[in-house]
Amino acid sequence: TLVALLTPALLPAPPPQHTDAAGCTLASFSDGTFAPADWSSSTILTSGNGGSVSTGQSASGGNPGSYWSVTHTIGAATALVTFFHEKSGAVYTPSVEGPIGSIQFSYDVKTIADPGFGGQTAALAIRQGGTIYRPGGFANGSSTWLNFGGTYGVSDFLDTVTSTVSPDFSSSGGPIQFGIFTSNFNPPGGFGSTVMTTVGYDNWSVSIEPPPASTYCSAGTSASGCQALLSSTGTASATATFGFSLQASGVEGSKDGLFFFGTNGRQANPWGNGSSFQCVTPPVVRAGLLTGGGTTGLCDGAFAQDLNALWCATCPKPAKNPGPGAGVQAQLWYRDPFNTSSQTTGLSDAIEFSVCP
Repeated sequence: TLVALLTPALLPAPPPQHTDAAGCTLASFSDGTFAPADWSSSTILTSGNGGSVSTGQSASGGNPGSYWSVTHTIGAATALVTFFHEKSGAVYTPSVEGPIGSIQFSYDVKTIADPGFGGQTAALAIRQGGTIYRPGGFANGSSTWLNFGGTYGVSDFLDTVTSTVSPDFSSSGGPIQFGIFTSNFNPPGGFGSTVMTTVGYDNWSVSIEPPPASTYCSAGTSASGCQALLSSTGTASATATFGFSLQASGVEGSKDGLFFFGTNGRQANPWGNGSSFQCVTPPVVRAGLLTGGGTTGLCDGAFAQDLNALWCATCPKPAKNPGPGAGVQAQLWYRDPFNTSSQTTGLSDAIEFSVCP
């Protein structure tokens, strides 16, 4: 029965298998002006003879217009300097605004003055819970503006001190401050006196993308040996009136069913004494009963429902809208009257997806 959908989690869920991407931007930050009040710098680590950093806005010579000038003063060999430069207001909180799948990053770089370091090693940088993380960096010794960037997932980011810890991009993750990492190293046998390198940065931009939809958990086996499997097409949206289809295939033929979903995470709670698991943590929302197709005794039943067309503001059930940035877990419930377990219903595997604005 559907009353059992309110029971607590007991077992862990299997790891996810990725399907289609969400295809939207949850948030974005950018700067092509670099007003002094918008950026601040702090030292991550120095070693050996160390060094310091100074920054400022240059009114002209950027790509185009103003740009941000960063000067490293590096001690005589051996010396290491690393710095974090944060953009005011460029903060994203996964636990509030939705989990992060990937981050797209881009900036323009030009070496202004350099004694032979090849500019500065620079990268996207984030701070979460007091720890600063970054992916791989770029060193640019060019005296002309060049663009660097990439798309990064959580495994691309490591802490800047031990390179062993990654940030938390999940729906439990705390606030993330975005900025730039810069560094220089004067190695043994390098420059025997203090030196300086100045690099310009322009057109800094960050876009935060949701995770792709992913299936998880195990589908139950029906009386006819069928396993209902979920997939999705399109993009889940809090505002679009159509365009996100939740689909189930391989369902027991000629049996009614419904999709249900929640926003409280995964579970794998046994569904009676049968082979199905309830994989969506309660409370759950029902999307409405659907009439089954296919042939009795065969596994040719299928369901499809556009959830955007269910929950948009002008759609039949706007109160069921999870909201932008929500991480949603969904599953199919279907009738299975000849099942020999204590339930006369079965459950599919589950799918998890993020809701775009």
